[in-house]
Amino acid sequence: MAMVESAADSERPALVVDIDGVFNIWSKAAPEGCLPRPERMFRETTYYNPIHGEWIRHVHEALADIYYISDLRADAHTSMSQIHDWPKFDWIDIWPYHNRVKSDHALRAMAITALFGDRPVAWIDDIVTDLEFRWAKVRSNTQGAPTLVVKTELDAGLQPEQMTEVEGWLINAATGKLEKPGTEAEKAKVKK
Repeated sequence: MAMVESAADSERPALVVDIDGVFNIWSKAAPEGCLPRPERMFRETTYYNPIHGEWIRHVHEALADIYYISDLRADAHTSMSQIHDWPKFDWIDIWPYHNRVKSDHALRAMAITALFGDRPVAWIDDIVTDLEFRWAKVRSNTQGAPTLVVKTELDAGLQPEQMTEVEGWLINAATGKLEKPGTEAEKAKVKK
């Protein structure tokens, strides 16, 4: 596992994932299907969903390259490997962009833009605002770089319907079936 310096050259779509609020679930009680993590984080019990481990392995093997974008930085894999049998994924360092913007998630969007070029990217995170959704629309429609942003909830994590949405999007990205900017269907979406 290494810090990403450039990820624009791969033919595969990219899946960029945060850890907390996506796979580490911060809830007062275990959400349905979830188990307590073996270690406590900040003296609190957090939970994980075993289906996330299977899903990430499937996506990695069949559909996309996976990258961590988390405040855990290089420790993201250590945190996840304690509960899931995942390969080592590279991680994105957002701090080189820190002097340019004040928002952590704006940093994440800047890092994705800089590192992935026009490569298709799906990004899953729990702290996403309208700003990130607008950024994704601009990246997709203006820059010709297909982008999907999926917002999870800190106390629920990545849900099955979100996994289905991301997987379908990645399949379409991998097979070139996403609408290209400038097509009639894409122009109609922008007008809405």
